[in-house]
Amino acid sequence: MNIRDSRVGRLVSGLLIAVLSFGVALGSIELTLTWFPMLLPHQLREVNNRMETAVRWDETVSGDAYLGFKPKPDIARTVNLDGAKVEMRTVRMIDGDVGFRDMGVPFKGPPADVAIGDSFTVCYGVQAADCWVRLVGSGAGRDIVDMGVSGYSALAASRMLDRYGAAFKPRLVLHGLFLNDFEENLDFASWEHSGKDNMRDWYHEQSLGEFGYQLYKRFRTYRLLHSLLRAERSSTFRLQDNGLNLYMSPSGWWLHATEHATQPQYLEFMQQVLLDEDRRARAMGGQLVILLFPFKEQVYWDRMLAHDPELRSDDVDQPFRVLMEWGRAHGLQMIDLTPTLRARAQAGEQVYFSMDAHWNPHGNAVVADAVLGELKQRGLLQDAAAPRERPAAQEGVSPDA
Repeated sequence: MNIRDSRVGRLVSGLLIAVLSFGVALGSIELTLTWFPMLLPHQLREVNNRMETAVRWDETVSGDAYLGFKPKPDIARTVNLDGAKVEMRTVRMIDGDVGFRDMGVPFKGPPADVAIGDSFTVCYGVQAADCWVRLVGSGAGRDIVDMGVSGYSALAASRMLDRYGAAFKPRLVLHGLFLNDFEENLDFASWEHSGKDNMRDWYHEQSLGEFGYQLYKRFRTYRLLHSLLRAERSSTFRLQDNGLNLYMSPSGWWLHATEHATQPQYLEFMQQVLLDEDRRARAMGGQLVILLFPFKEQVYWDRMLAHDPELRSDDVDQPFRVLMEWGRAHGLQMIDLTPTLRARAQAGEQVYFSMDAHWNPHGNAVVADAVLGELKQRGLLQDAAAPRERPAAQEGVSPDA
């Protein structure tokens, strides 16, 4: 063997050793994430937990040409937030191919009110007994079917009402609206034009590419690295003040979402969705009530400003304020939960989970009390056999507006 062959051999051997070492290291990380996640540092463990919960959730929904996707019936998924494990179950009700969240109380059948919306409506991360939907139903002495679905846009929620709502003969239709719904409405329209069967698959492919999506589904290491890289693009700070323990982002998703929400293509689309939904609700004999759900940074805005005074130029309340003014002009019943939650936040109460963006059990209780109080004050809890007339324009505004 000459010197050149010897060098090539050493090079090949070195490359094989490097590849083998990389494979062993990657396998060790994958093994740790699969079987020993408790060995990870706390914050990394929380990120990994969120990613794994999201992947398992994708497995509990099926594609739907009208809704984008829908929950499968009779399934359970476990969510672990702030150290508490919660099992979220779905049950069959009217239609056998869709599941609604099990509220833990016997369903007596129609008539029953309905709640539609996204993960805030489905009460992500809290027990059914602590969910604002169940608490409002208990306080009002009536059944409320939780038709919320994590990841739904306002348009998808409206279509859920259109397909399944009439079977429940609702007297009230509670629609929980979140800031990201403005953008997600247009995402839904883009998916519909794509011709794809499952919006969840389409969404991941748009974000990761088809090959990246396959890696995302199969490897925990890839999911964790992807999540960490996304986190690097936005800053996060931890608020620890008089019992509060919250992670918030001064440069998160809400910046562009707030800006987009009042642009004509987003705002007018949302307005049309709500007008169509109001007609659907009234045709079913029900009254639509639109609930505006603020995001964590919006509620703790005084703490955000203390952390980053440059944020004073941002008007985080503008999208809901504009929508409330429009709703007043069109006689829609709307309740903005921002003032109520912000007052509790300013009093030092923690109404959101620490790292997650959703309300904790206390936040759900605060929302339930506020919604129930508004419904009673407006006289919307009386039974009615015939469809209610649309309220006069001046009556369709929250006292908090």
